[in-house]
Amino acid sequence: MQPYHTSAKAIVRQIPISIPFAHLRFRRLFPIFFLIVLYLFVTHSCATAQTNVASAASGAVASSSSNYQNDATLPTHAIDGNTMGSTWWSDNNQNLFPDWIEVRFKSPQTINQVNVYSIQDNFSSPSTPNNTMTFNTYGLTAFDVQTWNGSAWVTVPGGNITGNNKVLRSVQFTAITTTQVRVLIHGSADGWSRIMEIEALSASTTTTSTNSGTTNTSTTTSNTTPTPTETGGTSQPSMNVAAATNGGVSTTSSNHNNSNSYWGPYANDGDRKGIQFWNDNTPQTFPDWLQVNFSGPRNINLINVFTIQDNYSSPAEPTESMTYNNYGLKDFDVQTWDGTKWVTVPGGSIRGNNKVWTKVAFPSISTSRIRVLVLATADGSSRIAEVEAFTAGTQTTPTEDAGGTTTGTTTGTTTGTTTETTTTTTTDTTAKAPVDNTPTSTTNETATNAALAVRGGIATASAYLAKYTPTRAINDERTGVNGAIWAVAVDNNNPQWIQVAFNATKNIRQIDVITNQDNNASPVEPTEAMTFSNLGIVDFEVQTWNGTTWVTIPNGKVVDNNKVWRKFTFPAIATSRVRVRVTRTADGYARIAELQAWSDAEAPLKTTGNTPFYIVIGQSNVGWNRIGSLSAEQRAIYNVPLNAQIYDTRHTTNKWAQMTPGVNTAIVNGMYDDDFGVQTSFVKKLNEENSGVQPYIFQYAVAGTTMAVDWNPLNGGGYSNNTFKLYLSQALEAATEKTVGKPLELKGIIMVNGESDALNQGYANAYATNIKNFFDDFHKWITAQWQLNNINTPLTNYKRVVARINTPTFTYRTTVRAAQEAYASNPANNAILINTDAYPLLGDQTHYAPGAQIQFGIDIYNALKAAPLNK
Repeated sequence: MQPYHTSAKAIVRQIPISIPFAHLRFRRLFPIFFLIVLYLFVTHSCATAQTNVASAASGAVASSSSNYQNDATLPTHAIDGNTMGSTWWSDNNQNLFPDWIEVRFKSPQTINQVNVYSIQDNFSSPSTPNNTMTFNTYGLTAFDVQTWNGSAWVTVPGGNITGNNKVLRSVQFTAITTTQVRVLIHGSADGWSRIMEIEALSASTTTTSTNSGTTNTSTTTSNTTPTPTETGGTSQPSMNVAAATNGGVSTTSSNHNNSNSYWGPYANDGDRKGIQFWNDNTPQTFPDWLQVNFSGPRNINLINVFTIQDNYSSPAEPTESMTYNNYGLKDFDVQTWDGTKWVTVPGGSIRGNNKVWTKVAFPSISTSRIRVLVLATADGSSRIAEVEAFTAGTQTTPTEDAGGTTTGTTTGTTTGTTTETTTTTTTDTTAKAPVDNTPTSTTNETATNAALAVRGGIATASAYLAKYTPTRAINDERTGVNGAIWAVAVDNNNPQWIQVAFNATKNIRQIDVITNQDNNASPVEPTEAMTFSNLGIVDFEVQTWNGTTWVTIPNGKVVDNNKVWRKFTFPAIATSRVRVRVTRTADGYARIAELQAWSDAEAPLKTTGNTPFYIVIGQSNVGWNRIGSLSAEQRAIYNVPLNAQIYDTRHTTNKWAQMTPGVNTAIVNGMYDDDFGVQTSFVKKLNEENSGVQPYIFQYAVAGTTMAVDWNPLNGGGYSNNTFKLYLSQALEAATEKTVGKPLELKGIIMVNGESDALNQGYANAYATNIKNFFDDFHKWITAQWQLNNINTPLTNYKRVVARINTPTFTYRTTVRAAQEAYASNPANNAILINTDAYPLLGDQTHYAPGAQIQFGIDIYNALKAAPLNK
């Protein structure tokens, strides 16, 4: 098996095992006494314990010249504390050198040793690396170890390595103070550059010396230093509170291809050059925005915005004089949040920009978040390499040189009133009536969408194509995102129809028919002016039922339509159902994203009180079965929209939507979009208990992840754990805006996890510690988020639900199961264990059968309902 480039993608990742450096340093074939003397001589100090300042846990950030197309080969894996596991950084250009990976420290550090770990030949079953271990197949043969001196990369003494065949190369030198280190690679055994881990060890605190010929001090002012430092006095340096390492969380209006290849977190990862950057998903459509929430309110007086460079594939460290021609931001506003709206900072209205780096300085402002609102770009796409926000007070702002000046303040005035609101004339908060939907004959009334499934509407159709059932057209989602549409083939000789029966006779005054958008892969909220060319319905009739026959409403016969949204208003008609009959379409397929019928106002669905909130996370058994695998009887019960809001992290739509099984219930990396999960039957039971309450469900589950690595809050946080927090922070902010007066109340967090840990003895042995660490860390984090979003409900009584794994073929399952039971049996943990041993499995002996997954959700509901407070 070749490492990642030529063979299987690892579904089950291996645990990063952090090896203390001292253990490696002393495992040499020399007398211990001689080694100690040599070490003291090289470092020029009476060394105390050293710290790896290049680790993610120490706040370091890694970037690279490229990375191979696999999420297990990101540069972050070279600073995760894993010196012998199965995650590493790899470049994306075989036999093309030089490649490089650099690590930026959280602040200037004094170091005297860098360790570079190549991957071992036996990478799938590695041993503890030491300085005598050699490789033949995959390691680095030639490279330079370098530090940044404020203006250039300098190879450290002894850092020019050639003819290497050692897995671990330790380079020691007289102490150097720097903000970052780099490994510049010139050759490898097989043409690929791979690094398992980079460590930069802090020098002794007793005595240090400097690199001969180069003056390096902690007060060097440099554009490459993300945190400005004081030039004198005893005051503390300013801090970039937008950085992810300082608690900043980024969100965006969209990201390219709805993937994490160009997502918001790349704009606050500490990389100003833009090796990776944010890119929006709506070219030629503005405004776009990128927002960063701080860990709490902060006083800031400087914001830096870095757009991408023309030479984006090999960018240089930016300067304030660097310009672009091809890809950068032209017009944008730099804004802060005042608690109720976005306000453009003084000098923050930037127009006609051509600078890569725009610096906006202003009098100190207290805020909890910032935003860059993009209004125009060079090529129609919004791209940001980095956004920084520095705390106010005694800081010295970073400058290019002694005579550097602040840019980005020569045009525009403070507008300070930009807001984003959604207006609706309906009292039903689950219905999105258009802004002018109130019929003209009743201008003082509000209206209710009687066609909604959660209002009792039942959709049927003459036919439907695959998963595009008629119920998808009454789920309160007008964009049709993620295939939430009704679709069927149609021609002039074979008209097709969709109808909705109400739960009683209604006085209907308005019907809205929303067809599919041409950009159906990334649709936006439709407007009445929006047109289509390729996918919409062209000729159709809108009808109501008079008790014996279908009657076309006034002006309800439409020919040669090209509008995505057609609105029909008329004097009230008492009817029990509506229908759209389609006779011609743009491409031979009838597609309707939403069918709405507005009647007299009805009471809101949600009752007063708090909004129940549940979090469902973990591995593939959260949801591994397709709707089509259910029996006809089961589909009749569960393949319908439910009275719940769900945050769909699979498609990263960054919005809450009505929960529709098979549309927005699949796990992140599952096999199919139309999978359903444990939350389906769980929410069905919640609806049966109280049909008037609309719970909120957040789900983030990734197949093949482990508690030891992916969900581990230590050693950089774990990729799945960090991404879960990112999405949940976005979801909480959005939910807070939707639940005004009825704040979220966390009822439970359901963790379906442990299968992959049971495949590895080390993971299994550590499971007891890891699950406790995860939940302890989650509680601290969610408490901070509650405060940040001003949610005043208590966080004392929510339950932690742990699913006992049922994987009879997994070698170390007994150890994991025992750890789960022990955690749940401790009253202090407020946890519940769900016994899944009776659940039938699929043929893989890992995943629950469809009926078992339904039972799983019911068992979760029953356990939460039966559990006393503070169990």
